[in-house]
Amino acid sequence: MAAQPREPARPDYYPKLGEQVRDRLNSRNGVYMGTVGGQVYLRRADGGVEWTTCHSEIEPAIAVDELNTRTRGRGPQSVSSVA
Repeated sequence: MAAQPREPARPDYYPKLGEQVRDRLNSRNGVYMGTVGGQVYLRRADGGVEWTTCHSEIEPAIAVDELNTRTRGRGPQSVSSVA
């Protein structure tokens, strides 16, 4: 059986307070609220309950304008399949 190719390691991303980020582990966008005890705290942009994830699972969120540019002309497919 052939070994599965491994995804290259990504450097941890350290956002600014209040910055929009993407949580890859939970497939959600959120606002960076801070880090406590090694856990990253995120919250939906419109408020709500915070959730935690690891620094290795966050990346900059894609702006709506950039996402529209990426998907323009691709036809009716799910936005989640673009990233």
